[in-house]
Order: sequence, then structure tokens, then C-alpha cells
Amino acid sequence: KIMRDPCIQQGPDGRFHMVWTTSWSKGGFGYASSEDLLHWSEQSYVPAMAHEPKVQNTWAPELSYDTASGEWLIIWSSTITGRFADTDPKVGEGGDKKILNHRLYATRTRDFRNFSPTSLFYDDGYSVIDATLVPVGDRVAMVVKDERISPEPRKDLRIAWARDLRAPFGTSAPSFTRGMIPAWLEGPTIVKIGAKWFLYADAYRDKHYVLLTSTDFASWKDETAALRYPKGLRHGTAFAVKREVLQRLLARGK
Repeated sequence: KIMRDPCIQQGPDGRFHMVWTTSWSKGGFGYASSEDLLHWSEQSYVPAMAHEPKVQNTWAPELSYDTASGEWLIIWSSTITGRFADTDPKVGEGGDKKILNHRLYATRTRDFRNFSPTSLFYDDGYSVIDATLVPVGDRVAMVVKDERISPEPRKDLRIAWARDLRAPFGTSAPSFTRGMIPAWLEGPTIVKIGAKWFLYADAYRDKHYVLLTSTDFASWKDETAALRYPKGLRHGTAFAVKREVLQRLLARGK
């Protein structure tokens, strides 16, 4: 199977957990964990959409730890054939092309062995993928990729807000990257360093990352020109680690 779109987050016990896309067209995602980011558990497959016989995909799972409930929330995007048909994109002639019309779905777990029933997580009336969640002040922001292709391709980023990880997210605001970043974007990932937010996104047609920064999560500045990184990096996760963990990783890299 493929290993794509990895998302890594560290739990309150210090253990790192990773989920990823395992297939272009199956109904589940991969999972593994590690104490040091060097040695990993056996990989397992989570058939989160196995109950949907018409599911077309399970893409870009994303981990968030809900401190209020002590659970991990996992969200991803899936298309279920015939579901939300009123917003199906107009592609092909006579239905000869595969229709992808994604919504976000979710499950919860405490131990990555037992999972809650999958539920619809977000439907704003259009196709979205690659959602990432981040606490901002006393709310949670969700950055998503607008995946609409008709009447014109969007392929840019939007933000929706919720009170917490158990509350519904509201309607997304207009894109904050459209007109600022000419590239098509996906796979956003966000870290905060000091008072500044760093949002990295995959400019997938141009095969490079972009960097947007903000101090208020409302106005964003393009700082892509300041990036220094190996070419070819695609769709990953930025996350904080303790200095000693980083030093061990760097030592192994030598």
C-alpha cells in the first residue's frame, strides 16, 4: 500500500501517533506509534469507512487530541457515490468520468484499537479535503482545501470556526489564499512559534511548499521566499518536539 499524507501528533503521555492515507480508493487509513520517532510500532489498518459500500476514498486523515474528553479525534475526507448528489461537479460527458465530491468524516478513540462509529464531521455544501484543526485562543480553527472544480476550479484554502472539538464548525469564510497565492494549494499544516502562526501548504502543481504567517489568524503574509528546504517535499505535518528528540533524529541522519 502507499504511505501518503502523514499526520503526526504527540499525546499527553509523550507517545507520537501517526495516521496516513494508504490507498487512492479504499475505505480506511493507516496507523502506527512511536516513543522517539525512530522506532515504530507495527502498522495497522483502520477500516473507518468499511460500512459504506459506495465509498470511493479515505484521504488525508488528521489527528487532534481532545483534552476535554481525553480522546483522539481523527478526521478525513471521503466521497460516497450518490451522497450529496446536488453538489456533484459537472465532469465528463454522460457520466464517463469518476465524480469526487468530498465531505469530512470522523471517528474518536482512546487507544487506537477501539473506535467510535464513523460520523459526518463537516458539510458546508461543497467538496472539501485536507482539513487541519488548530486551537486559536478559546476557539478551534479548521483550515480546509476548497476542492470544487465547477463552475471554475477553486483549489484554495478557507477557515471555519468552532467553540471546541465537540461543537459543530460554522460556514467557512471566503478563501484567504485566493488572489494572494497563485498556486493551487492543499495539505495545510500549522504551528505557532512565539506569537506567530506559520502555515505551510503544498503547492502541488508547482511541486513546492508555500509559507504564510500571521499574528492574529486573520491577516496573512506570504513568506514563501524565505523558505529553505529540500525540493520535492509534499503534504506533510509540522509539529513541535523537545530538543533532545530532535538531536537524536539529526544524529541518526548523519
